[in-house]
Amino acid sequence: MPRAPLANARWFRTMKASCATLRIDDPHHKTVVALSRFASRHAAAIYARHRRRVGLRQTIAELRDYCLAEGRLPARDTDPIALLEECRAWHEEIARLGGRELRVTLDESVLLDDGDLALPDPPCEDVVAGGVEVRAIRTLRALVEEGRAMHNCVASYLGEILARRSYVFSARVRGERLTVEAQPSRRRPFVLAQVAGEANREPSRAARAAIEEGFATLAARPAV
Repeated sequence: MPRAPLANARWFRTMKASCATLRIDDPHHKTVVALSRFASRHAAAIYARHRRRVGLRQTIAELRDYCLAEGRLPARDTDPIALLEECRAWHEEIARLGGRELRVTLDESVLLDDGDLALPDPPCEDVVAGGVEVRAIRTLRALVEEGRAMHNCVASYLGEILARRSYVFSARVRGERLTVEAQPSRRRPFVLAQVAGEANREPSRAARAAIEEGFATLAARPAV
C-alpha cells in the first residue's frame, strides 16, 4: 500500500473497484485470487491506464473475462501495461467479430425449430416495472445480437452460460440500454456480476442503482 496521499487514494479506488467486481465465491476462484493480487501490486498502473470511459470496475471485469478466456493467471510480476493492452485488443476483436466465430457442440435437444440454440433457463423471472426492464437472454441468436447492438464481447460468454456459470440479461432503465451479467453464488441463488452500457461504458448511477434494486427483486422471485 503506497504512503503518498495521491498514490494511496488511487490504490484505494482501484482496490475498491476490484473488491466490488471480483467475488471470493466466484466459480473461477483461482483467477479471482490471481487478479486480486495483481490489482493490489499494480493498482497505480491500472488506475493510470484504465479505460476512463468505462470506469475502473468495468476495466477489472474486462481483465477477468480476458484472463478466463485465455487461461491467464497473472502473477504479481506480470507486466500490467502489456496485460491491459492485450485485454483491450482482445475485447475489441471479440466485439468486431460479433459472435461470428463461435464454435460450440450442439445438443439437438436444445435446438429450436428454427435452428437457434436455447440457452439454460435463468434462475429468475424477467422484471418489467417502474421504468425498469430486465429480460433474460434465452437464445444464442439473442446473445449474438446483444453483443452486436451493444458493441461488447458478451457472445464470448456462451461457454459459461451453457455451463450455468453465467446468465446474461438485456436491460433498459428509462431509455438507457444495458447488458447485465449474473452469476450463481454459494450464499444466494445468484448475484449481480456486471452492468455495462454500450461499448462497455459505465452506466449512470441512477441506472446502476435501479438494476441493483431490480436484481434484489429478482432474487426474491425465483422462476417457477
